[in-house]
Amino acid sequence: MKVCPVCKAEVSNFDSQCEYCGTELPLEVEVKEILQDSEFVLKKSEKVIVTELRKLKSRQVKDIINSVSNKIELLKSFDEA
Repeated sequence: MKVCPVCKAEVSNFDSQCEYCGTELPLEVEVKEILQDSEFVLKKSEKVIVTELRKLKSRQVKDIINSVSNKIELLKSFDEA
C-alpha cells in the first residue's frame, strides 16, 4: 500500500489516483520504466506493421494497427500522470 501525499489515505499500489481526494499519485520509478519500455516496443511494432503489412490492406491488419495505436495512447496517459 502507498499513502496519498495530500490526504494521507492508504491507496493501492496500482492506483494512479487517490480514491478519496482525487489527487494524481506519482508512479514508482520501476513502473515508469516498464511503461516507457512498453511504449517503445509498441511504437516499433506499429512502425513495422504500418510499413510492411499495410500493403495487404486486409481488415485484420487495420485492426492490428488500431489496437497498437490505442495501446500507445493508453501508455501515454500513464506517462503523463
